[in-house]
Amino acid sequence: MVTQQASAETADHLWSAYASHPTRRLRERLIEQYRPLAYSVLRRIRRRGDEDLEQVALLGLVKAVDHFNPALGNRFSSFAVPTILGELKRYLRDHSRPVRPPRSLLDLHAAVVAKDRELTVRIRRTPAIPELASALSVEPDQVTEALAIEEACHPYSLDGLMESLERDQPVVLEECLGVEDPGLAQIEAQVAWSQAVNELDPPLKEIIELRYYRNLTQREAARRLGVSQMHVSRLERRALDRLRCQVMVA
Repeated sequence: MVTQQASAETADHLWSAYASHPTRRLRERLIEQYRPLAYSVLRRIRRRGDEDLEQVALLGLVKAVDHFNPALGNRFSSFAVPTILGELKRYLRDHSRPVRPPRSLLDLHAAVVAKDRELTVRIRRTPAIPELASALSVEPDQVTEALAIEEACHPYSLDGLMESLERDQPVVLEECLGVEDPGLAQIEAQVAWSQAVNELDPPLKEIIELRYYRNLTQREAARRLGVSQMHVSRLERRALDRLRCQVMVA
């Protein structure tokens, strides 16, 4: 009891001295004096021990010291606690999302939510997006984007459960997602191959068409072209070398 009274007297003396002659040293002494208050706010939200939040709480304390006016007769703790809590809530709001949108969008989201509550009470129904946009002097698309922020910033886990129209029990989200079509890679390869073949010189292109599209043997292709089988073999080898080079470059 004596210690608390002495501490209060010390704080009153510091505030009196700081109000009449604000110096950096007195400011630092006040911040140190009320450091336990910042930590008590952290304990209130059960976040004591988090170094990042401790720094945020101390930042809120500094702001409270800088803006407190002892001449008004209010207790510093009554002014400081909401200030510290406000800093902590803003930090948790901005850093608790896996996806972090721009601050301007976060501020608009808060404004839309507040205006939605206000208009709901006033007009006794849920306001439409154009009504919210008009009340906030923004475009409807901006309101829509702001309202979608929670869903966008908290993506569903692939391990999470969701209701299924085809089954009686919830299923894992990953089971409901599409899978890669194994034929897609084959189609892409065929398109790339056709493009490469079209870039060959006419004699080489003709050899590839006879050998790989019409499935002729080298002897049958040679007979069709009126050349020797050895000549067909050389053209085919040259064509395949060209195709390999084109595919590697691509």
